[in-house]
Amino acid sequence: MSCWTFRVFKDGGANVIEQRLTSLPPSIEERFRTLLIHMANTQSWVRPFFDKLSGYKNVYEIIIKSNIQYRLLGCFGPGRREFTLLIEATKSGASKGKPATWNPKDARKIADMRSKLPLEDRRYTDEY
Repeated sequence: MSCWTFRVFKDGGANVIEQRLTSLPPSIEERFRTLLIHMANTQSWVRPFFDKLSGYKNVYEIIIKSNIQYRLLGCFGPGRREFTLLIEATKSGASKGKPATWNPKDARKIADMRSKLPLEDRRYTDEY
């Protein structure tokens, strides 16, 4: 039995993560799917594959590093031992005096807004 259940945010009924994962390069898609299987069976999650997103109350990132840094942003909940995947994004590294660039640009804000909805109404998510 898994330690964790992954859920996915539904935007207008569509599974936003599955749409994005299948559009990624096949090697990155496979790395994410393998990592999610590993995480589902692991008690606690740590860097370099998982971290809290700085400046946000309940938004975390699942990290795949490549020449582009891929992220699945998510939150804990709505239930116990559940983690909801909210949006896929990429992040290009920061350089001296220059902040990191996110694509989509507002991915962190979208994740923050979406993180509140499943806690209010579970129908915003499906089991992944």
